[in-house]
Amino acid sequence: MMSVLFSSYSCSQGTDEELISKDLDALRMEIYPKGCIFYIEDTLDNKPEEMMFLINRVLKTWGTAFTCGFEAEQENYEYIGDIIMPRGDDDEIRLVAGTYHAVCYTYDEDAFEYDDVDRFLFFGKRVNQIGVEYKVGETGIINKPARLFSAYLDNYKVDEFLDGDYFSMDPECLTQRYVWEFYVKKTDAMARIDAVEAEIDGVPVYADLRTQEFDASRIAKVKAFGVMSHEDSFEAGVDTVRLSVDVLPLVAPSHIKKLSLGEGSVGNMNVRMTITSKDGKSRDWLIRHRMDELDSIPVYDLHDDMIHISKKTSAPDVWEYKIEDDILVNRDTITSRRYGKWQVIK
Repeated sequence: MMSVLFSSYSCSQGTDEELISKDLDALRMEIYPKGCIFYIEDTLDNKPEEMMFLINRVLKTWGTAFTCGFEAEQENYEYIGDIIMPRGDDDEIRLVAGTYHAVCYTYDEDAFEYDDVDRFLFFGKRVNQIGVEYKVGETGIINKPARLFSAYLDNYKVDEFLDGDYFSMDPECLTQRYVWEFYVKKTDAMARIDAVEAEIDGVPVYADLRTQEFDASRIAKVKAFGVMSHEDSFEAGVDTVRLSVDVLPLVAPSHIKKLSLGEGSVGNMNVRMTITSKDGKSRDWLIRHRMDELDSIPVYDLHDDMIHISKKTSAPDVWEYKIEDDILVNRDTITSRRYGKWQVIK
């Protein structure tokens, strides 16, 4: 039913006049918002290209949904949102004076599921019950790691608080950027590293947009691809490998028992390296790094129910960690310098 996302849709029961005081003047009885203004103060890249916007009246079952694209970027990362919908005289959004709940959040069909939009439009779900989750493949790996921005307006009086003709939204980034850096040391000139790919576990997949809480008992894996400090060749030497991924805050290994998760289900980074020797033979090596350092810079709070977590307001934009151990590579074996950080799986 995703076709409804590119046009406005509303559902109502009863008449608007039932909710309007007779004392309100005619001008306040009908409001025609033109779109949204988003204030996103963010120093990182990958800001959303579109936002989903849902609004429903508090007192009556009525709601509408549309997507907003960004017309222009202003100072302080201010965006003017343009409603993607038919713009004819008969198709404008008409709101009556009153109190509403509204939510906006990143719209990226490749990254997220939007089943709650259908439930909102057709099955009575309310804005204060809306959530979004990553799309996860059959192998338990997130299809596309992406940043998630969200803002929620509670008891919003459209006849008083509209910024001119626009809703004014101040989305927060709910995700975290994780960066790992480590060194690969080739001990001979007979091997070339063709690819470095990691699978990282412990990613919550669901976010409640009103509370900005994540269900830490529902987790998946995410892939990250290593970027090397220089193009690799058949030469001995040291390469710096950098992995980066944007996801909801990773569940730390120390919370395994609290969350009733199985041992080994969180806190692992499995790195697959494709090594080619000069004779043309390629081999994949799988090595594991146990990410106990996830506890060193806490980016989230674990709630009393031991299931939900929420991102700390003091969390850094980027959680960066340098793994103090070298991966030693030659044409036949892979080992680690300290035999503690890395474990060769196969």
